[in-house]
Amino acid sequence: MSTCPRRADRPSWGRRPYCGETPGEVELPLGVLAEAGLGPGSKIVAYSAGDGRIVLRRTEDAVAELMETGDLS
Repeated sequence: MSTCPRRADRPSWGRRPYCGETPGEVELPLGVLAEAGLGPGSKIVAYSAGDGRIVLRRTEDAVAELMETGDLS
């Protein structure tokens, strides 16, 4: 069972990310994607940088770095 509110009941942006249509999917404002150099529909990985920042990266870039270095910077 999903804990996401129905589309009609969703709060406005700024309160929390909207839940997507499928499990594990989240909708982000286009400005956030553009700032990270990502396009709509991009497969991304979100993780903490350890200093309070949340980092958004293309999945293939994050996986490549993990395979090369064993860590995400």
